Amino acid sequence: MPPCPACRAAVLGAFLGDTMALGLHWNYNAADIASLAAPHLVDGRLAGPLPPAPGSYHAGKAAGDGTHYGDQALVLLESLAPSEDAPTGGFMLHRFYHAWLTLFQGGYAGYVDGATRGTLERFAAGATAEDGGSPSTDLAGAARMAPLLAIYGQDLPALLTAARAQTRMTHNHAQVLDAAAFFSRAVAHLLHGAPVVEALLTAAEAGYATSHIQDWVRAGLASKDVETVAAIEEFGQSCAVASAFPAVIHLCASYADDLALGITRNVLAGGDSAARGMAVGMLLGAHGGMDALPGAWLDGLTARPRILALLDACGC
Repeated sequence: MPPCPACRAAVLGAFLGDTMALGLHWNYNAADIASLAAPHLVDGRLAGPLPPAPGSYHAGKAAGDGTHYGDQALVLLESLAPSEDAPTGGFMLHRFYHAWLTLFQGGYAGYVDGATRGTLERFAAGATAEDGGSPSTDLAGAARMAPLLAIYGQDLPALLTAARAQTRMTHNHAQVLDAAAFFSRAVAHLLHGAPVVEALLTAAEAGYATSHIQDWVRAGLASKDVETVAAIEEFGQSCAVASAFPAVIHLCASYADDLALGITRNVLAGGDSAARGMAVGMLLGAHGGMDALPGAWLDGLTARPRILALLDACGC
């Protein structure tokens, strides 16, 4: 398939959504976040990546780095590129599994969250990549799927299969798997030129294993005119898909044509802004293309050279 510039923008947008959240990630105090962010805002948008705040879960990281979510997404992207054992590249669960294990068993210096610890314990007990995932309801397992667009951005059936498989490996929960399927469908509609709200509504009409997707989409869209910090506090700032998913819908609908403002408002809303940011960055990157991605943010993205080289290798 020919290169897909919008796919490239979606992948980079996801990494930016994670990186821009790093500095204030998992802070649940909106007033504290606003005070810390204020010196770094220009026209209401973050000027560039921030280093982790004092006491952060991400101590040891630097401005421009990814959280543990972004690091896993980078491992996923690396596993897709052609190699000696896979000359044509593409998603192979065993390759992602071994790369993911290497990340976390090789002296990983970043934060290791509950889903990762639970998955590692299951693998150590003999579980396989197909069934070893933790029962975590965190959105992050689905939100890290953007690298798959480098290979399958124009092949929805393959994208759906790969997105669910990479999610299940660490987050084996029906609601998170449904979120991965929804994001796959929504981004596919966006890549074909659908307006953002139309893409979200159309993706919600598909069948899902659980009954929550349509309700979460409706709730997110209904909050479009509510101030973002208040809306996300109402949904819940936590990692859980039941809170984070409608917040992603709110952000995409509210800032459809302004990725930078949407990701900034996501960061200011606190909580698990990194998982939400990855999903929002992917969807709004697919919609707006490379022009939607702030140059200063890309310049500050530590992994940018590696990401671009991998995207080139994947033909994206």
